[in-house]
Amino acid sequence: MLKDGKKSTEWWTVVGVILLAGAKVLGIVPEDATDATVMEGAQDAVPYIVDRLMSLAGNNASLLIAAGIAWAYLKRRYGLKAREIVKEKPNVQS
Repeated sequence: MLKDGKKSTEWWTVVGVILLAGAKVLGIVPEDATDATVMEGAQDAVPYIVDRLMSLAGNNASLLIAAGIAWAYLKRRYGLKAREIVKEKPNVQS
């Protein structure tokens, strides 16, 4: 049986790749870094990453607020659509 959503390894792998790519684009992690080099320096990098993220958040607060509102709207809209689809399904009894 396949796991769905956040319970699946595939989901976490995709999230990890996206986070690593985002960190490279934002300059948090060097462009030539690999997963092995990131893991080797993870303990030393944590304070640097936190400081860098705080700096990015401070410099891009309005963008983050807009992105948060858009994400909340899309999540809410998805939930409403899912409930609507469930209500429309006819009850099939065996």
